[in-house]
Amino acid sequence: MKFNFTKSLTHAGGLAVGALGVKLTDKVLANLNPTVRGLGQIGLGLVGPVVLKARPGSFIESVGDGMVAVGAYKMLDKIPALAGISDMNESIGETGYVIDEGTELSGIDELNESISGLDDELE
Repeated sequence: MKFNFTKSLTHAGGLAVGALGVKLTDKVLANLNPTVRGLGQIGLGLVGPVVLKARPGSFIESVGDGMVAVGAYKMLDKIPALAGISDMNESIGETGYVIDEGTELSGIDELNESISGLDDELE
């Protein structure tokens, strides 16, 4: 299978324009419930290419795909059971361990002494 750079770039551009379309509808329909707004964005993404008689794989179809994807994400992100999933990237790498101020840690003084002694050995 041969990679078609032009077709891939056109598809990616269409997805990006669809995402911008969702951003625009967010501003225009700001007074609507987020779930209703998300459903409307998904509907526009599905119906738009049909109304415009877009060919399969065309730029317009990719715009619709982008609107469906981002609209669905925004709608699902408002459901409380799923809302925390988008915050997972922020917690990657965090240990979750909390040390209170008054907690004594054994071995810390010895560790500090050995680390500060490294300067003397390096000179």
